[in-house]
Amino acid sequence: MKIKRTLQVTQKQFYDYLEAQLLNDIHLTNKKRISASDMTKGLKYTKEDSKSHMKTEIQIQKYVRGECYRFKVSYMSDSTTIEYRTKSTDDGLQITMTQHIQSFDSKKHNKLSKNLHEAIYLSRMANTIYDIEKNILNET
Repeated sequence: MKIKRTLQVTQKQFYDYLEAQLLNDIHLTNKKRISASDMTKGLKYTKEDSKSHMKTEIQIQKYVRGECYRFKVSYMSDSTTIEYRTKSTDDGLQITMTQHIQSFDSKKHNKLSKNLHEAIYLSRMANTIYDIEKNILNET
C-alpha cells in the first residue's frame, strides 16, 4: 500500500527526526550508542517487549538521507517493510510512504474485506506521517 502526503517540514527536519528516533531506540533497547553515519543497509537490532517478551528485529534495507529510508520489522510470525521516499516541492516536503505486510494477501480476501483492511492500513499510515510532522513541529 502506498500513500503520498505533503508536510510543512524541511527535508533536513524530517531526516534529523528519523535519525534521532532510530538512534534513541537503539540506545534504549541495546544500551549501544551509534551515530547517524552508522545508519546503513544491513544495520539491525532487536527489541524485546518487557511484558510479552516478544522479540522484534528491525533491519535497515536502504538509507539515503534526503531521498529514502526503508526498513523491515520482523515479528515472530510476520514481517512488515516500510519505506519513506521524500521530495522537496514548493508546497512542502512530499512523503511517499509504502508499506508491505508479508501476511496480507489481497487475493485471499473478498472485495469488501480487502477494501476494509486497506482503508484501515492507509488510515494508520496517514496518521503515522502526520504524527511525525506534529512531533517535528513541536520540537521547534
